[in-house]
Amino acid sequence: MAENNDEFLKKVYDQYLGSDYEWGDADLNPKREIRKTGEEEWEDEQAAIIDIIEQRIKALKKEAANLPKYKKPEVVDNDNFLTTTSGINGGASPSNDISLSQLKTQSALGGDLGDNLFLPKSNFDDQINFLLNEIAGMIDHTLLAAFAKRSQIEKLCEEAVQYGFASVCVNPVHVKFAGEKLAGSEVAVCTVIGFPLGSTTTKVKAFESEDAVLNGADEVDMVIDIGAAKEGRFDDVFADIKAVVDSACSAGKKCGRKITVKVILETCYLSDSEIVECCKVCKKAGADFVKTSTGFGTPKDKDGKTLPNGATAAHVALMRKTVGDSMGVKASGGIRTAESAKEMVNSGASRIGTSNGVTIVEGWNE
Repeated sequence: MAENNDEFLKKVYDQYLGSDYEWGDADLNPKREIRKTGEEEWEDEQAAIIDIIEQRIKALKKEAANLPKYKKPEVVDNDNFLTTTSGINGGASPSNDISLSQLKTQSALGGDLGDNLFLPKSNFDDQINFLLNEIAGMIDHTLLAAFAKRSQIEKLCEEAVQYGFASVCVNPVHVKFAGEKLAGSEVAVCTVIGFPLGSTTTKVKAFESEDAVLNGADEVDMVIDIGAAKEGRFDDVFADIKAVVDSACSAGKKCGRKITVKVILETCYLSDSEIVECCKVCKKAGADFVKTSTGFGTPKDKDGKTLPNGATAAHVALMRKTVGDSMGVKASGGIRTAESAKEMVNSGASRIGTSNGVTIVEGWNE
C-alpha cells in the first residue's frame, strides 16, 4: 500500500507543480514536506496535496492565468480515485463543450496538466464546488450608462457581492460610492479611463487614472488612442498606455494597493495586424490585461450599415495568441448569455465584462 501511495503522490506532485519544483521541496508548503512515506502518514500527505493545490489555484487566479481551449474530459470513477483524461490543448467546439466545473478544474490547476489528473475521490466534490463559484470571479459586473443612478450602482454592488464577481465596473463619478458599498468584500472597484473614445490627451488620462485610484479604484480600464493605432503610430499608443500604467500604479503605492490596468483596444475599428501591434505595445508598457471593446463603438460598412461593436471569439483568440500567458485577456461588449461567455472563455478570455453577469452565472450549466 505504501508503494502505491508513493507512486500516487509523485504523480500528483509532478502534474500539479511541473518541473519547476524538486520532489520533496518543503518550501512549497511550510506546514508539511511532500516526501515518500509509509501507510501511517497517508492522511497527512493527502492534506499536504490539498494545501499545494490551493496555493497553486490562488497563484494562478492572482496572475489571471490563461484559460486555453478545451476538449470534453472522459471521467472514470473507481473505488479510490477519480481519473480525468483530458485533451486540453486540442480546443473545443459546440459538440464538445465542457461543464463549468470541468473547465475551472482544468484551468485553476494549471491549464495543461497532461494526460491524467488525479485527485483523492473524497475531496473531489468539494473541489468542484469551490471552482464552480469561481466562474463568477471572471466577471466584471458592469454599469456604464450615462444615466446610471446611485440606487442602480448600489444594486450592482449587492449583486457583485452575492455572486462573487471579480469587480463592479462603473464610471469614475461612481468609484467612491461603489468603494463604500463594497468595503469589507473581496469585490474590486473597476473604472474606465478616456472612455469611450480614447481621444483625451495622455496627460488627462494619467490624471484621471490617479484620481480614480485615490478615490478607491482597484482596476482601471483605459481606451487607447484609436486614431494613432489606425495611422500606425504605435510609439504614441505605447506612450499613452505607459503614462496611465505609471500614474495608476504610483497612486496605488500611495494607498498601499496593487492596481490592475486593462487596455481597451476597441477591436471593432482595428485590423488583425493592428490588434497584434496594439497587444505588443500593451505588454511592453506593463499593462495587466488587453481588452476588446467599450461596447460603445459605432463601426459601419461602406454603405453606412452599422456593424457589430463588441467582442468576437476570433479577436479574443488573436489577442490571447499575441500576449501568451503573461497577460489577461478581457472580452467585453455584447456578451449577454452563458453561451456567448463560454465562447469567449474557450477562445482565451480570462475576464468577461458584461452587464449581464447574473444571467450568465445562473444560466452557465443549463
